[in-house]
Amino acid sequence: MESSRRFKPPWTLIRENSECYVVKDANGVTLAWLYCHDDTQRYSFGVSKLSSDEARRIGKAIARIPEFMMPRQGFYPRGGGPRWREDRPYHVALEDRYIREHWDEINALCRLNSLPLNATGEVIENDGVWRVYEFTWQMDAILFWERFEGRWLRGTEFHYPERPENLPSLKPLENWPNSIRAICDNRRVSNAMIKRRTLLFMLFLLFSGEALSDDLVGQATVVDGDTLQIHGARIRLWGIDAPESSQLCRGEDSSQYRCGGKAATELDAFIARRPVNCSPVSFDPYGRTVATCSVGGNDLGEWLVRKGLALDWPQYSKGRYGGAQREAEHAGRGIWKGSYVEPWLYRGCIRASGKPADCSDDANAHP
Repeated sequence: MESSRRFKPPWTLIRENSECYVVKDANGVTLAWLYCHDDTQRYSFGVSKLSSDEARRIGKAIARIPEFMMPRQGFYPRGGGPRWREDRPYHVALEDRYIREHWDEINALCRLNSLPLNATGEVIENDGVWRVYEFTWQMDAILFWERFEGRWLRGTEFHYPERPENLPSLKPLENWPNSIRAICDNRRVSNAMIKRRTLLFMLFLLFSGEALSDDLVGQATVVDGDTLQIHGARIRLWGIDAPESSQLCRGEDSSQYRCGGKAATELDAFIARRPVNCSPVSFDPYGRTVATCSVGGNDLGEWLVRKGLALDWPQYSKGRYGGAQREAEHAGRGIWKGSYVEPWLYRGCIRASGKPADCSDDANAHP
């Protein structure tokens, strides 16, 4: 027996004739008419009809309403947690290693499909390191969860719902470069690629100096201990280097702890959703804006170094944060309480196929 439900999904878009699209439900009931006429683009005033392309796009959006309005069983709002908000109730966690290996692809697919990519800054340790992303709409969260091997969060636990049937498909990346896939899979970028990217960005800066002229101001998401995101733009804090998310340091009792995760957590707590003001300095080889950023008049780079959560990076800072670092070392704050590996050396070890635990441990280097 055919369902008597009103406006039964799926809804479909049909072109009735050259001047009209219609949206119908599964029972054949017409839900919307969209009239179009391509000749209207010739005139500047008095246009009362859409172009055929505009009508088609609007019709497709209307036809997808059931996909986004129909709740899927088992995919519940998180309902709590350190970063949970009622206006963005759905949380999905991605493994930090997966993000690093596939970041270019994740970013490109989300942009292509208009999926939000809002990191909360929360880090979860559960058989690995996981980073949390938040969503307003359930369907956006489900598509993100399904495509990127995520974990659905409910409270403080991972939840494992069954994949829903009839999920809308994401638009694929056309002509996605095999070379970039290989880079993601191998977790390293060749020196030649870095040199090419650096050259491209130097040329970009040479001919587009205005791109650095405007400050970036807004609410920031903490990506890691020295990286923020404002209005979708990745920002690398200038002149400092914080431990990597997977990096371990040793405390006063010589036990290991995730110093990179601690730096990100402390930075997020200090910002406390206050507006962040960033003044661009340059771009790095990965396309991120390098900037000095402040909150309430406090230089975030200096604050991190003074708290012992990051190191002055003389190669770039020319010693600007040297005084703050000496103060942190003298007071025994943060990583200065025990032992650590400089983040740039840790990254080099990882690129040489080292394991995080081995690359992190330097009991002899800082007795």
